[in-house]
Amino acid sequence: TEQDLELFLNIPYAKPPIGENRWKRPIPSDSWDTLLDGTSAGNFCVQQSQQGVFGDEDCLNLNVIRPVDRPNNPLPILFYTHGGSFTNGAGNEPLYIDNPRLAQEAIVVTHNYRLNAFGFLGHSELTKEDEAEYGTGSSGNQGLFDTLMALEWVHENATALGGDPNNIMIFGESAGAISTCALLTSPLADGLFSSALMQSGNCLWFPELKTSTLYSVPAENLGNQMAESLGCDAEDLACLRNKSALEVIQSVPDANYRPNVDGAFLTSHPTISLYYGNFNKVPVVAGVTGNEGSLFVHYLGIQTEEELMEYLTEWGSNLGITDMTQLHNLYSVEEYGTPQEAFDQFYSDIIFVCPTKFVLESVSSHVPTYAYHYTHVPSWVNYNPNFEGWGSYHSSELPFVFGTYLENLTASEVEFSSTMSTSWLSIANNTPQINGDEAWLPFVDGFSEGGYWAEFNTTETKMVLGVKKERCDFIRSEWYGQ
Repeated sequence: TEQDLELFLNIPYAKPPIGENRWKRPIPSDSWDTLLDGTSAGNFCVQQSQQGVFGDEDCLNLNVIRPVDRPNNPLPILFYTHGGSFTNGAGNEPLYIDNPRLAQEAIVVTHNYRLNAFGFLGHSELTKEDEAEYGTGSSGNQGLFDTLMALEWVHENATALGGDPNNIMIFGESAGAISTCALLTSPLADGLFSSALMQSGNCLWFPELKTSTLYSVPAENLGNQMAESLGCDAEDLACLRNKSALEVIQSVPDANYRPNVDGAFLTSHPTISLYYGNFNKVPVVAGVTGNEGSLFVHYLGIQTEEELMEYLTEWGSNLGITDMTQLHNLYSVEEYGTPQEAFDQFYSDIIFVCPTKFVLESVSSHVPTYAYHYTHVPSWVNYNPNFEGWGSYHSSELPFVFGTYLENLTASEVEFSSTMSTSWLSIANNTPQINGDEAWLPFVDGFSEGGYWAEFNTTETKMVLGVKKERCDFIRSEWYGQ
Protein backbone atom coordinates (compact mmCIF):
# COMPACT_ATOMS: atom_id res chain seq x y z
CA THR A 1 0.00 0.00 0.00
CA GLU A 2 1.24 3.48 -0.85
CA GLN A 3 -0.76 6.44 0.42
CA ASP A 4 -4.32 5.50 -0.48
CA LEU A 5 -3.52 2.89 -3.15
CA GLU A 6 -3.01 -0.88 -3.07
CA LEU A 7 -0.45 -2.38 -5.44
CA PHE A 8 -0.38 -6.04 -6.46
CA LEU A 9 2.76 -6.47 -8.55
CA ASN A 10 4.31 -9.27 -10.60
CA ILE A 11 1.17 -11.39 -11.08
CA PRO A 12 1.91 -14.11 -13.67
CA TYR A 13 -0.75 -14.22 -16.39
CA ALA A 14 1.04 -16.74 -18.65
CA LYS A 15 3.62 -19.49 -18.31
CA PRO A 16 7.23 -18.45 -18.94
CA PRO A 17 7.74 -18.40 -22.75
CA ILE A 18 11.08 -20.18 -22.54
CA GLY A 19 12.65 -23.32 -23.99
CA GLU A 20 10.16 -25.05 -26.29
CA ASN A 21 7.69 -22.21 -25.69
CA ARG A 22 9.97 -19.52 -27.05
CA TRP A 23 8.15 -17.86 -30.00
CA LYS A 24 4.92 -19.74 -29.36
CA ARG A 25 1.62 -18.14 -28.41
CA PRO A 26 1.43 -17.69 -24.62
CA ILE A 27 -0.03 -20.44 -22.44
CA PRO A 28 -2.23 -19.39 -19.48
CA SER A 29 -0.47 -19.46 -16.11
CA ASP A 30 -1.42 -22.21 -13.68
CA SER A 31 -3.49 -21.01 -10.75
CA TRP A 32 -1.75 -20.93 -7.38
CA ASP A 33 -3.01 -21.90 -3.94
CA THR A 34 -0.23 -20.50 -1.81
CA LEU A 35 0.25 -16.82 -1.03
CA LEU A 36 1.73 -14.89 -3.97
CA ASP A 37 4.21 -12.14 -3.10
CA GLY A 38 2.92 -9.05 -4.89
CA THR A 39 5.11 -6.50 -3.13
CA SER A 40 7.80 -5.96 -5.75
CA ALA A 41 7.84 -5.57 -9.51
CA GLY A 42 8.71 -8.54 -11.69
CA ASN A 43 11.22 -9.01 -14.49
CA PHE A 44 11.39 -6.72 -17.47
CA CYS A 45 11.27 -8.59 -20.79
CA VAL A 46 14.61 -8.98 -22.57
CA GLN A 47 15.67 -5.73 -24.23
CA GLN A 48 18.71 -3.74 -25.20
CA SER A 49 19.68 -0.29 -23.97
CA GLN A 50 22.81 1.78 -24.40
CA GLN A 51 24.05 0.11 -21.22
CA GLY A 52 23.67 -3.39 -22.69
CA VAL A 53 21.14 -6.22 -22.69
CA PHE A 54 18.96 -6.72 -19.61
CA GLY A 55 15.69 -8.38 -18.59
CA ASP A 56 14.54 -11.96 -18.65
CA GLU A 57 12.48 -14.14 -21.01
CA ASP A 58 10.35 -15.12 -18.00
CA CYS A 59 8.56 -11.77 -17.92
CA LEU A 60 4.84 -12.27 -18.60
CA ASN A 61 3.53 -10.53 -15.50
CA LEU A 62 1.00 -7.80 -14.80
CA ASN A 63 0.37 -5.24 -12.07
CA VAL A 64 -2.92 -4.22 -10.48
CA ILE A 65 -3.24 -0.86 -8.72
CA ARG A 66 -6.47 0.18 -7.03
CA PRO A 67 -7.76 2.54 -4.33
CA VAL A 68 -7.77 1.22 -0.75
CA ASP A 69 -11.21 2.70 -0.05
CA ARG A 70 -13.42 1.33 -2.78
CA PRO A 71 -17.08 2.09 -3.30
CA ASN A 72 -19.59 -0.76 -3.17
CA ASN A 73 -20.17 -0.53 -6.90
CA PRO A 74 -17.49 -2.04 -9.17
CA LEU A 75 -14.77 0.30 -10.48
CA PRO A 76 -13.81 0.89 -14.11
CA ILE A 77 -10.64 -0.89 -15.19
CA LEU A 78 -7.98 0.91 -17.23
CA PHE A 79 -5.84 -1.67 -19.06
CA TYR A 80 -2.59 -0.12 -20.32
CA THR A 81 -0.10 -1.30 -22.95
CA HIS A 82 3.30 0.40 -22.78
CA GLY A 83 5.25 1.81 -25.71
CA GLY A 84 8.89 1.50 -26.73
CA SER A 85 8.89 0.72 -30.48
CA PHE A 86 8.11 -2.94 -29.70
CA THR A 87 11.75 -3.28 -28.65
CA ASN A 88 11.91 -1.93 -25.09
CA GLY A 89 9.97 -0.60 -22.11
CA ALA A 90 7.91 -2.40 -19.46
CA GLY A 91 4.57 -2.20 -17.72
CA ASN A 92 6.37 -2.06 -14.39
CA GLU A 93 8.36 1.11 -15.02
CA PRO A 94 7.96 3.58 -12.12
CA LEU A 95 6.32 6.01 -14.57
CA TYR A 96 3.26 3.73 -14.53
CA ILE A 97 3.27 2.04 -11.13
CA ASP A 98 4.84 4.57 -8.75
CA ASN A 99 1.65 5.52 -6.91
CA PRO A 100 -0.27 6.71 -9.99
CA ARG A 101 -3.00 9.18 -9.15
CA LEU A 102 -4.93 7.70 -12.10
CA ALA A 103 -5.76 4.73 -9.84
CA GLN A 104 -7.61 6.80 -7.23
CA GLU A 105 -11.00 6.16 -8.84
CA ALA A 106 -10.27 3.20 -11.08
CA ILE A 107 -8.30 -0.02 -11.21
CA VAL A 108 -5.19 0.47 -13.32
CA VAL A 109 -3.58 -2.62 -14.85
CA THR A 110 -0.21 -2.59 -16.62
CA HIS A 111 1.51 -5.60 -18.13
CA ASN A 112 4.63 -6.83 -19.87
CA TYR A 113 4.63 -8.46 -23.28
CA ARG A 114 7.50 -10.02 -25.21
CA LEU A 115 9.55 -7.49 -27.15
CA ASN A 116 11.89 -7.30 -30.18
CA ALA A 117 12.97 -10.71 -31.52
CA PHE A 118 11.12 -12.56 -28.76
CA GLY A 119 7.75 -10.92 -29.36
CA PHE A 120 7.71 -9.98 -33.03
CA LEU A 121 9.74 -12.53 -34.99
CA GLY A 122 8.00 -13.72 -38.13
CA HIS A 123 9.34 -16.99 -39.56
CA SER A 124 7.79 -19.41 -42.05
CA GLU A 125 8.55 -22.46 -39.87
CA LEU A 126 7.03 -20.76 -36.83
CA THR A 127 3.93 -19.99 -38.91
CA LYS A 128 3.67 -23.69 -39.90
CA GLU A 129 4.17 -24.82 -36.31
CA ASP A 130 1.48 -22.42 -35.14
CA GLU A 131 -0.92 -23.59 -37.86
CA ALA A 132 -0.47 -27.22 -36.80
CA GLU A 133 -1.43 -26.26 -33.24
CA TYR A 134 -4.15 -23.64 -33.78
CA GLY A 135 -5.46 -24.13 -37.31
CA THR A 136 -4.50 -20.63 -38.41
CA GLY A 137 -0.81 -19.95 -38.81
CA SER A 138 0.62 -16.87 -37.12
CA SER A 139 4.12 -15.72 -36.28
CA GLY A 140 5.61 -12.35 -35.47
CA ASN A 141 2.66 -11.40 -33.27
CA GLN A 142 3.72 -13.24 -30.10
CA GLY A 143 3.77 -9.94 -28.20
CA LEU A 144 0.20 -9.16 -29.32
CA PHE A 145 -1.00 -12.57 -28.15
CA ASP A 146 0.65 -11.80 -24.78
CA THR A 147 -1.30 -8.55 -24.48
CA LEU A 148 -4.50 -10.37 -25.46
CA MET A 149 -3.92 -13.01 -22.76
CA ALA A 150 -3.25 -10.33 -20.13
CA LEU A 151 -6.53 -8.65 -21.14
CA GLU A 152 -8.37 -11.99 -20.97
CA TRP A 153 -6.96 -12.51 -17.47
CA VAL A 154 -8.19 -9.06 -16.42
CA HIS A 155 -11.65 -9.60 -17.93
CA GLU A 156 -11.96 -13.00 -16.23
CA ASN A 157 -10.81 -11.72 -12.83
CA ALA A 158 -12.41 -8.26 -13.00
CA THR A 159 -15.10 -8.95 -10.41
CA ALA A 160 -12.64 -10.48 -7.95
CA LEU A 161 -10.48 -7.36 -8.29
CA GLY A 162 -13.43 -5.10 -7.46
CA GLY A 163 -13.79 -4.03 -11.07
CA ASP A 164 -16.48 -4.14 -13.70
CA PRO A 165 -15.88 -6.69 -16.50
CA ASN A 166 -18.22 -4.62 -18.68
CA ASN A 167 -16.22 -1.43 -18.15
CA ILE A 168 -12.65 -2.04 -19.29
CA MET A 169 -10.93 0.74 -21.21
CA ILE A 170 -7.90 -0.42 -23.18
CA PHE A 171 -5.32 2.29 -23.75
CA GLY A 172 -1.72 2.50 -24.81
CA GLU A 173 0.96 4.91 -25.95
CA SER A 174 3.13 4.72 -29.08
CA ALA A 175 3.74 1.01 -29.77
CA GLY A 176 1.13 0.37 -27.05
CA ALA A 177 -1.37 2.43 -29.06
CA ILE A 178 -0.61 0.32 -32.13
CA SER A 179 -1.30 -2.80 -30.01
CA THR A 180 -4.52 -1.14 -28.82
CA CYS A 181 -5.53 -0.65 -32.47
CA ALA A 182 -4.78 -4.34 -33.08
CA LEU A 183 -7.09 -5.32 -30.20
CA LEU A 184 -9.73 -2.94 -31.55
CA THR A 185 -9.67 -4.69 -34.92
CA SER A 186 -9.05 -8.29 -33.81
CA PRO A 187 -11.98 -10.73 -33.71
CA LEU A 188 -10.09 -12.50 -30.88
CA ALA A 189 -10.62 -9.51 -28.54
CA ASP A 190 -14.36 -9.22 -29.13
CA GLY A 191 -16.26 -8.51 -25.90
CA LEU A 192 -13.17 -8.01 -23.74
CA PHE A 193 -13.28 -4.19 -23.52
CA SER A 194 -15.74 -1.30 -23.62
CA SER A 195 -13.65 1.62 -24.94
CA ALA A 196 -10.26 2.15 -26.59
CA LEU A 197 -7.86 5.09 -26.33
CA MET A 198 -4.75 5.46 -28.49
CA GLN A 199 -1.98 7.89 -27.49
CA SER A 200 0.51 8.80 -30.21
CA GLY A 201 0.13 5.64 -32.22
CA ASN A 202 -2.14 4.59 -35.01
CA CYS A 203 -3.25 1.78 -37.27
CA LEU A 204 -1.26 2.41 -40.42
CA TRP A 205 2.13 0.75 -40.13
CA PHE A 206 1.33 -2.99 -40.17
CA PRO A 207 3.24 -5.15 -42.69
CA GLU A 208 1.81 -8.40 -44.07
CA LEU A 209 3.14 -11.69 -42.71
CA LYS A 210 3.87 -13.26 -46.09
CA THR A 211 3.27 -10.78 -48.92
CA SER A 212 5.02 -7.48 -49.40
CA THR A 213 3.20 -4.16 -48.97
CA LEU A 214 3.96 -0.60 -49.96
CA TYR A 215 5.92 0.15 -46.78
CA SER A 216 7.66 -3.11 -45.95
CA VAL A 217 9.06 -6.47 -46.84
CA PRO A 218 7.13 -9.55 -45.66
CA ALA A 219 7.42 -10.03 -41.90
CA GLU A 220 8.50 -13.67 -42.30
CA ASN A 221 11.74 -12.61 -44.00
CA LEU A 222 13.09 -11.57 -40.62
CA GLY A 223 13.21 -15.19 -39.43
CA ASN A 224 15.45 -16.18 -42.33
CA GLN A 225 17.72 -13.23 -41.63
CA MET A 226 18.01 -14.25 -38.00
CA ALA A 227 18.68 -17.91 -38.80
CA GLU A 228 21.44 -16.92 -41.21
CA SER A 229 22.96 -14.51 -38.70
CA LEU A 230 22.94 -17.20 -35.98
CA GLY A 231 24.35 -19.92 -38.25
CA CYS A 232 21.16 -22.03 -38.15
CA ASP A 233 19.45 -23.68 -41.09
CA ALA A 234 16.34 -21.67 -41.94
CA GLU A 235 14.08 -24.63 -41.07
CA ASP A 236 15.83 -25.50 -37.81
CA LEU A 237 13.72 -24.00 -35.01
CA ALA A 238 15.50 -26.14 -32.39
CA CYS A 239 18.78 -24.46 -33.33
CA LEU A 240 17.17 -21.03 -32.91
CA ARG A 241 15.59 -22.02 -29.58
CA ASN A 242 18.93 -23.21 -28.25
CA LYS A 243 20.57 -19.82 -28.76
CA SER A 244 20.95 -17.60 -25.71
CA ALA A 245 18.75 -14.55 -25.26
CA LEU A 246 21.84 -12.38 -25.82
CA GLU A 247 22.64 -14.08 -29.14
CA VAL A 248 19.03 -13.75 -30.30
CA ILE A 249 18.63 -10.08 -29.44
CA GLN A 250 21.93 -9.14 -31.08
CA SER A 251 21.44 -11.24 -34.22
CA VAL A 252 19.67 -8.68 -36.44
CA PRO A 253 20.68 -5.34 -34.92
CA ASP A 254 18.84 -3.13 -37.41
CA ALA A 255 15.56 -5.11 -37.50
CA ASN A 256 12.32 -3.13 -37.48
CA TYR A 257 10.04 -5.06 -35.13
CA ARG A 258 6.30 -4.54 -35.39
CA PRO A 259 3.09 -6.60 -35.43
CA ASN A 260 1.81 -7.89 -38.76
CA VAL A 261 -1.40 -8.83 -40.56
CA ASP A 262 -1.26 -12.60 -40.03
CA GLY A 263 -4.80 -13.80 -40.81
CA ALA A 264 -5.16 -15.01 -37.22
CA PHE A 265 -4.87 -12.10 -34.79
CA LEU A 266 -5.60 -9.64 -37.60
CA THR A 267 -7.78 -10.93 -40.40
CA SER A 268 -7.28 -7.81 -42.54
CA HIS A 269 -5.23 -4.63 -42.36
CA PRO A 270 -6.54 -2.51 -39.44
CA THR A 271 -7.08 0.57 -41.64
CA ILE A 272 -9.35 -1.49 -43.92
CA SER A 273 -11.19 -3.05 -40.95
CA LEU A 274 -11.83 0.40 -39.48
CA TYR A 275 -12.91 1.95 -42.76
CA TYR A 276 -15.52 -0.75 -43.39
CA GLY A 277 -16.64 -0.98 -39.77
CA ASN A 278 -15.27 -4.49 -39.22
CA PHE A 279 -13.99 -3.89 -35.70
CA ASN A 280 -15.08 -4.22 -32.08
CA LYS A 281 -17.67 -1.46 -31.81
CA VAL A 282 -16.75 0.63 -28.77
CA PRO A 283 -16.11 4.36 -28.28
CA VAL A 284 -12.67 5.30 -29.61
CA VAL A 285 -10.28 8.11 -28.63
CA ALA A 286 -7.05 8.92 -30.44
CA GLY A 287 -4.65 11.81 -30.11
CA VAL A 288 -1.16 13.18 -30.53
CA THR A 289 1.34 15.50 -28.88
CA GLY A 290 2.33 18.91 -30.22
CA ASN A 291 5.77 17.74 -31.41
CA GLU A 292 5.76 13.99 -31.97
CA GLY A 293 8.77 14.23 -34.26
CA SER A 294 11.39 15.79 -31.98
CA LEU A 295 12.15 12.54 -30.12
CA PHE A 296 12.92 10.82 -33.43
CA VAL A 297 14.55 13.41 -35.70
CA HIS A 298 15.68 16.38 -33.57
CA TYR A 299 19.13 14.80 -33.31
CA LEU A 300 19.63 15.52 -37.07
CA GLY A 301 20.49 19.12 -36.14
CA ILE A 302 19.32 20.62 -39.44
CA GLN A 303 20.85 24.10 -39.55
CA THR A 304 20.07 25.67 -42.92
CA GLU A 305 17.12 26.11 -45.22
CA GLU A 306 19.02 24.26 -47.95
CA GLU A 307 19.53 21.24 -45.67
CA LEU A 308 15.84 21.33 -44.75
CA MET A 309 14.85 21.21 -48.44
CA GLU A 310 17.17 18.23 -49.01
CA TYR A 311 15.76 16.32 -46.05
CA LEU A 312 12.15 17.09 -46.99
CA THR A 313 12.74 15.98 -50.58
CA GLU A 314 14.49 12.73 -49.61
CA TRP A 315 12.20 11.68 -46.76
CA GLY A 316 9.08 12.97 -48.52
CA SER A 317 9.71 10.92 -51.65
CA ASN A 318 10.45 7.82 -49.54
CA LEU A 319 7.09 8.33 -47.82
CA GLY A 320 5.03 8.70 -50.96
CA ILE A 321 5.03 12.50 -51.52
CA THR A 322 5.46 13.80 -55.10
CA ASP A 323 4.52 17.51 -54.92
CA MET A 324 7.77 18.86 -53.48
CA THR A 325 6.88 22.51 -54.05
CA GLN A 326 3.84 22.27 -51.78
CA LEU A 327 5.78 20.15 -49.25
CA HIS A 328 8.47 22.84 -49.02
CA ASN A 329 5.81 25.55 -48.70
CA LEU A 330 3.99 23.79 -45.85
CA TYR A 331 7.14 23.01 -43.83
CA SER A 332 9.09 26.23 -44.26
CA VAL A 333 11.38 28.08 -41.88
CA GLU A 334 8.97 31.03 -42.10
CA GLU A 335 6.21 28.80 -40.75
CA TYR A 336 8.15 27.10 -37.96
CA GLY A 337 11.03 29.38 -36.99
CA THR A 338 13.97 27.01 -37.47
CA PRO A 339 14.84 24.39 -40.11
CA GLN A 340 14.96 21.62 -37.50
CA GLU A 341 11.56 22.52 -36.01
CA ALA A 342 10.04 22.51 -39.50
CA PHE A 343 11.40 19.01 -40.09
CA ASP A 344 10.25 17.83 -36.65
CA GLN A 345 6.74 18.91 -37.62
CA PHE A 346 6.91 17.22 -41.02
CA TYR A 347 7.87 13.95 -39.31
CA SER A 348 5.16 14.48 -36.68
CA ASP A 349 2.47 14.95 -39.30
CA ILE A 350 3.32 12.21 -41.76
CA ILE A 351 4.08 9.50 -39.20
CA PHE A 352 1.70 10.43 -36.35
CA VAL A 353 -0.81 13.26 -36.75
CA CYS A 354 -2.29 12.57 -40.18
CA PRO A 355 -2.48 8.76 -39.84
CA THR A 356 -4.22 9.35 -36.50
CA LYS A 357 -6.62 11.79 -38.17
CA PHE A 358 -7.38 9.26 -40.92
CA VAL A 359 -8.23 6.67 -38.23
CA LEU A 360 -10.50 9.18 -36.46
CA GLU A 361 -12.30 9.91 -39.73
CA SER A 362 -12.85 6.20 -40.43
CA VAL A 363 -14.12 5.17 -37.01
CA SER A 364 -16.23 8.28 -36.48
CA SER A 365 -18.80 7.03 -38.99
CA HIS A 366 -19.27 3.84 -36.93
CA VAL A 367 -18.82 4.63 -33.19
CA PRO A 368 -18.58 7.63 -30.82
CA THR A 369 -15.13 9.05 -31.54
CA TYR A 370 -13.04 11.67 -29.72
CA ALA A 371 -9.72 13.34 -30.52
CA TYR A 372 -7.12 15.15 -28.44
CA HIS A 373 -4.06 17.31 -29.06
CA TYR A 374 -1.66 17.58 -26.10
CA THR A 375 0.35 20.79 -26.52
CA HIS A 376 1.84 21.39 -23.07
CA VAL A 377 5.61 21.86 -23.04
CA PRO A 378 6.73 20.16 -19.79
CA SER A 379 8.62 22.34 -17.31
CA TRP A 380 11.60 19.97 -17.29
CA VAL A 381 12.28 20.77 -20.98
CA ASN A 382 13.42 24.25 -19.90
CA TYR A 383 16.10 23.16 -17.46
CA ASN A 384 17.36 19.97 -19.10
CA PRO A 385 19.66 20.77 -22.04
CA ASN A 386 19.03 17.29 -23.51
CA PHE A 387 15.44 18.34 -24.23
CA GLU A 388 16.20 21.74 -25.76
CA GLY A 389 13.78 22.48 -28.58
CA TRP A 390 11.81 19.28 -28.09
CA GLY A 391 8.54 21.00 -27.16
CA SER A 392 5.52 18.74 -26.44
CA TYR A 393 7.52 15.69 -27.39
CA HIS A 394 6.40 12.09 -27.96
CA SER A 395 5.56 10.41 -24.59
CA SER A 396 5.85 13.63 -22.55
CA GLU A 397 2.14 13.44 -21.63
CA LEU A 398 2.54 10.15 -19.74
CA PRO A 399 3.39 11.50 -16.25
CA PHE A 400 0.37 13.82 -16.53
CA VAL A 401 -2.00 11.02 -17.57
CA PHE A 402 -0.78 8.61 -14.88
CA GLY A 403 -0.22 11.25 -12.21
CA THR A 404 3.26 10.03 -11.33
CA TYR A 405 6.43 12.00 -10.49
CA LEU A 406 4.17 14.79 -9.19
CA GLU A 407 6.96 16.02 -6.91
CA ASN A 408 8.92 17.05 -10.03
CA LEU A 409 6.10 19.15 -11.48
CA THR A 410 5.09 22.77 -11.01
CA ALA A 411 1.87 23.56 -9.14
CA SER A 412 0.02 24.27 -12.38
CA GLU A 413 1.31 21.00 -13.83
CA VAL A 414 0.02 19.03 -10.84
CA GLU A 415 -3.38 20.56 -11.49
CA PHE A 416 -3.02 19.84 -15.21
CA SER A 417 -2.24 16.20 -14.44
CA SER A 418 -5.52 15.97 -12.59
CA THR A 419 -7.31 17.42 -15.65
CA MET A 420 -5.77 14.82 -17.93
CA SER A 421 -6.34 11.80 -15.69
CA THR A 422 -9.97 12.73 -14.98
CA SER A 423 -10.53 13.23 -18.72
CA TRP A 424 -9.13 9.74 -19.45
CA LEU A 425 -11.35 8.35 -16.70
CA SER A 426 -14.40 10.10 -18.17
CA ILE A 427 -13.92 8.09 -21.37
CA ALA A 428 -13.92 4.85 -19.38
CA ASN A 429 -17.08 6.00 -17.59
CA ASN A 430 -18.72 6.92 -20.90
CA THR A 431 -19.14 10.56 -19.79
CA PRO A 432 -16.56 12.23 -22.06
CA GLN A 433 -15.48 15.50 -20.43
CA ILE A 434 -12.53 17.86 -20.25
CA ASN A 435 -11.85 20.19 -17.31
CA GLY A 436 -14.03 17.97 -15.13
CA ASP A 437 -17.37 19.22 -16.42
CA GLU A 438 -17.08 20.56 -19.98
CA ALA A 439 -18.28 18.23 -22.76
CA TRP A 440 -15.55 16.52 -24.80
CA LEU A 441 -17.19 17.11 -28.18
CA PRO A 442 -17.25 14.21 -30.64
CA PHE A 443 -14.71 14.51 -33.45
CA VAL A 444 -17.46 14.19 -36.06
CA ASP A 445 -19.30 17.31 -34.88
CA GLY A 446 -16.71 19.44 -36.64
CA PHE A 447 -15.95 16.95 -39.42
CA SER A 448 -16.00 19.35 -42.37
CA GLU A 449 -13.56 21.66 -40.59
CA GLY A 450 -11.12 18.88 -39.68
CA GLY A 451 -12.90 17.53 -36.61
CA TYR A 452 -13.14 18.61 -32.97
CA TRP A 453 -10.06 17.99 -30.82
CA ALA A 454 -9.64 18.50 -27.07
CA GLU A 455 -6.51 20.58 -26.70
CA PHE A 456 -4.77 19.78 -23.40
CA ASN A 457 -2.50 22.52 -22.10
CA THR A 458 -1.71 24.07 -18.72
CA THR A 459 -2.70 27.47 -20.09
CA GLU A 460 -6.17 26.36 -21.12
CA THR A 461 -7.74 23.03 -21.97
CA LYS A 462 -10.42 23.59 -24.59
CA MET A 463 -12.08 22.22 -27.71
CA VAL A 464 -10.44 23.28 -30.99
CA LEU A 465 -11.23 22.61 -34.63
CA GLY A 466 -9.15 21.04 -37.38
CA VAL A 467 -5.70 20.27 -35.94
CA LYS A 468 -3.21 20.25 -38.87
CA LYS A 469 -6.07 20.23 -41.37
CA GLU A 470 -4.22 21.82 -44.30
CA ARG A 471 -1.20 19.55 -43.91
CA CYS A 472 -3.26 16.37 -43.53
CA ASP A 473 -5.43 17.32 -46.53
CA PHE A 474 -2.20 17.61 -48.53
CA ILE A 475 -0.84 14.28 -47.30
CA ARG A 476 -4.18 12.58 -48.00
CA SER A 477 -4.27 13.92 -51.56
CA GLU A 478 -0.70 12.69 -52.11
CA TRP A 479 -1.37 9.23 -50.65
CA TYR A 480 -4.91 8.56 -51.71
CA GLY A 481 -5.46 11.07 -54.51
CA GLN A 482 -8.46 12.70 -52.84
